[in-house]
Amino acid sequence: MSRGIFAGFEWEPLSIAGTMDFDLPVDCTLGSDLATFTGFSMAWDAAWLLSGSARGAMNGKFRPPSGGNGIRKGEIVEPIAEVLFSAKDGTVGRLRDVYVGSATFLGSGEATLVIRPQQAAFWIDSIQAALDATRSCSIWCINGPSKEFPFSLWTTRSQSYEFSRSRKGFISRKRSGRGECSALDAIQLPAPKITGTGVCFLTMTPKQLALDHRIRPVALEFVWEKPVQEPQISELSGYLMAVGFVVGRNLIPIGISLFSDESYQVFRCIQSASVLDISAAVVHASMPPVVVDEEGLAKLIPALEGQGDELGLFDAIGKIWLAQSVPVEAALPNLASALECIMNAWFRSNKTKSGGKYLADRDWSLLSKPSLDTLDAALQGQPNAARMVRRAASANNFGVNERFERFFDEIGLPVGDVELKAIQARNKAAHGGGFTSSQMQGLVDTFRAYRVLLSRVILKLLEWERDYIDYSTYGFPSRDLGDPAGGPEGDGVAAKI
Repeated sequence: MSRGIFAGFEWEPLSIAGTMDFDLPVDCTLGSDLATFTGFSMAWDAAWLLSGSARGAMNGKFRPPSGGNGIRKGEIVEPIAEVLFSAKDGTVGRLRDVYVGSATFLGSGEATLVIRPQQAAFWIDSIQAALDATRSCSIWCINGPSKEFPFSLWTTRSQSYEFSRSRKGFISRKRSGRGECSALDAIQLPAPKITGTGVCFLTMTPKQLALDHRIRPVALEFVWEKPVQEPQISELSGYLMAVGFVVGRNLIPIGISLFSDESYQVFRCIQSASVLDISAAVVHASMPPVVVDEEGLAKLIPALEGQGDELGLFDAIGKIWLAQSVPVEAALPNLASALECIMNAWFRSNKTKSGGKYLADRDWSLLSKPSLDTLDAALQGQPNAARMVRRAASANNFGVNERFERFFDEIGLPVGDVELKAIQARNKAAHGGGFTSSQMQGLVDTFRAYRVLLSRVILKLLEWERDYIDYSTYGFPSRDLGDPAGGPEGDGVAAKI
């Protein structure tokens, strides 16, 4: 296969300025009504959500989404699971989770419909032909690191051009040339744990690709010889989360492309950014847990990708990103929930010594049954008797504070006063307590201390043996993983709220 969906210019697939405009026959079922579409246009908007319009001819049975004057122009009212289409040039495509909004009738039976697909995919001829031609893959993300990130690899780009102009009765003009430049814009990563993948790079892209320069598009490029099935961004979410944790940013995927030897896209899938408020998600500075280098990336990414589900680390990291996108007053409960995810997974795993209980369940059941039966009989007829018996039956479980103590003890992580005070600060934020403006700096410092605690926990579980970055201390010094967070002044005293 020598042709592709789009020319393989380096960043063209990521350009937000480009509108995908297709003139093609489409049969699409809207509920029970049939509309024959002749084309559609689609693009990312400033929030990196896919939106567009479909145009076509409606048959006599078609009715626009109901609602009359209650439907505002462009409002999303009717979902469709999937729309398939094909074009005369061989392009095949699929829109998934499409929401159809208001219709505008143009006369003569023609109309346009507002559409918002969650995902769109394109390929040539067949998916299998695209897979057979694939030699490399790019995952497109937003919210990447800044140019200050420690990129270690230079990329050289060259381009040739030729210009000519002729006009009868005038001198012809012709010019040709070649330009070349180099940039320090990539760092090597371990490849995803998918069959057939090879060397991978995190590559900075031009900030001009985004309407807002803070968005910072980024690409993860890797060798991928003939994938055995259509790539799904969701299947790479663990890898992206692992990379994001190590580089200190929530990498938000918005597309994936497969390329042939000739650098043509043979498959392209794009999707709306899965984030509630992109402006809130990108304003935070990067907070990598360790000094970023290729050695650290090579150690931590595969370890996290391999254990992220078992130990609740992916769920915890997702809550860390959520904590960064909400006001700081609401962030601590999210960080506390992240720590709970990890502790619960640990006490369920075969790594724990206690399982979060004083006795094994079987032993507790045998030893407690006579006493619980006696208590049950004694409470018969009393209000809330069953509840009191259930509480007595759960006495084998560690209390809240002891769960923290036992967890840190079992994983072998010393925790100091700064981090313990951060854990306690969660209570006020979670139960409706307010904060004054004079408390904001202390709250920010406490947030950073909790972030550091979570990073230390994750690093410990991944058997990290080098230093971590202590964001709880001004200047962000590096400390041995066995040393607790130092607090604002580095003296082990927690910030005051």
